[in-house]
Amino acid sequence: MDRTIRFRLPDGKSAELALATLNELGYKAHRGGGPAMPEIHLEVDHSELTSALEVMQACGGTLLESEDRPALEAFERAYGLEAVPIPAHIVVDEELAEADCDLNLR
Repeated sequence: MDRTIRFRLPDGKSAELALATLNELGYKAHRGGGPAMPEIHLEVDHSELTSALEVMQACGGTLLESEDRPALEAFERAYGLEAVPIPAHIVVDEELAEADCDLNLR
């Protein structure tokens, strides 16, 4: 399964800035495309992507879509939206929570 999302940048300087920033932040990214249409290919490895997406937006990046890979699918794969894990300590049994509140009021 391809776990890469691709962005097109407006120029080579923007692409170099985005690539340097992404690599400094620890993302696996590399340059693609030609000099006239630079691209950044960002490997998705279950790391947090918010910063990477913000870097790409700040540098003028545009998400590349293809007929077999629409943007929504890329982001669903990137973020794993089809199966969002919920840590057990966040799930609260409402009946127990209400019982605890009643005990604290007495």
